[in-house]
Amino acid sequence: MWDFNQVIFQGRVTEDVKLKETPNGKKYCWFTVANNAPKKNQDGSYGEYANFFNLMIFEDYAVRNQQKLFKGRRVMIVGKLIQNKWIDTNGGKHDELKIKVDRMIFDPLTREEKIKRGLMPANESGQQMNVPEENPLETSEAIPVYETKDFEENVSAFANDFGFEDIF
Repeated sequence: MWDFNQVIFQGRVTEDVKLKETPNGKKYCWFTVANNAPKKNQDGSYGEYANFFNLMIFEDYAVRNQQKLFKGRRVMIVGKLIQNKWIDTNGGKHDELKIKVDRMIFDPLTREEKIKRGLMPANESGQQMNVPEENPLETSEAIPVYETKDFEENVSAFANDFGFEDIF
C-alpha cells in the first residue's frame, strides 16, 4: 500500500534558474525556494526566519517553466518529498531531502518585469505596449480548488482527485 506524500508551500525563488541537460539528453532544473515562517523571539516579539527548500523539475515541465523561475519570483509549489541516499568515494553515507515539483502557480508579473525578462515586447520608443496583465492565477497546470465549508468534504475531494479512496 502506498503512503500519502504531498507538499504544498509558497515562497520566493532564490536565484535565476538555468535549464540543464544530463549526458543522456534529459532536461532538468534544480532550484531553491525560500519560505519565510514566523519566529517568536526571546523578548516575546515576533520576527521571521527562512526555510530553504531544494526542488527539481524535469523534461517538458522544466523547458516550459524555466524562464518563469527567476530570483525573487513568488511561486506556490505542489510536489512530493524525495530522499536521495548515496555513499561517497570515502565510504561516507549521505542523504538529502528534495521536492519533486508536480505543479506550480506563479504570482503575476508587472509589465515592466515582463519587458525586462523578454516576455513582452516594448514599442519602438522603449515604452511598454498596451498588453493585458498576466493572469494572477497563472499556473503551469490546472490545480483543483476545493471550496466547500466542510473540511472532510475538501479532503475527500482532494483524495479522489489524486486517486485515493475513502480517507474518512
